[in-house]
Amino acid sequence: MKMKNCKLIMSNNCYFELGAKTKDKLVRINNVVFDMCGKNSKIIIGDNLFFGSGYVTLLDNSSLTIGDDCLFSSELSIRTGDGHKIYDLNKNEQIPDCGNIIIGDRVWIGLGATLLKNAGIASDSIVGTSSVVAKKFSETNIAIAGNPARIIKTNIAWEK
Repeated sequence: MKMKNCKLIMSNNCYFELGAKTKDKLVRINNVVFDMCGKNSKIIIGDNLFFGSGYVTLLDNSSLTIGDDCLFSSELSIRTGDGHKIYDLNKNEQIPDCGNIIIGDRVWIGLGATLLKNAGIASDSIVGTSSVVAKKFSETNIAIAGNPARIIKTNIAWEK
């Protein structure tokens, strides 16, 4: 396991787990800030992860789960919340300001991608460079890209 130039900021009652078997698997995380500024936030990272660089922000009661054998490029932004309260004026109520992010096993995320609250990427998938993922993709073996991200190719596979 190797974490280089990383920062972990934790608020009240936060939880950070880095792989159950990391001593037997490669985990390399470079230049990543994990900002768990929200109370009761949770990050669970699987085994065999490479993460080039980025900023991960978790708000209150939200979580980020990353599966095994993932490859994350550089300059990624992962945010479980909006950062500020947003209101629906027609309903006179607050829009939920945070949600969980789940990334499956063997997911490759390209340079400069952004994952927002409630994003989900199924196993064996690819996220294209500079894509913005703002919803759940439950289909496996897909390539998604764009702003907002959409499926651009199905029935794909990739390897490190």
